[in-house]
Amino acid sequence: MNRPDPPPENTPRRGQRTDTRVVLAIGGMVLFTPPLMGLMDRETTLLGVPLLLVYVFTAWIAGIGLTAWAARRDSGTH
Repeated sequence: MNRPDPPPENTPRRGQRTDTRVVLAIGGMVLFTPPLMGLMDRETTLLGVPLLLVYVFTAWIAGIGLTAWAARRDSGTH
């Protein structure tokens, strides 16, 4: 019987992939919980934009970027 080829050295193992996905999912949910959002709900503005909006969009973009990085890393392409 033919044995499957071993994965390349730089490819993460299946458990590491799952760990990354779980951390990203839980981390993303935590960033948008009411207590953390409440910390940013102030009268302060950043370049005329309310701090809460800056926080929401920064967390959202960071989540998208980290998810793309993790997906690319998991697929083995660099």
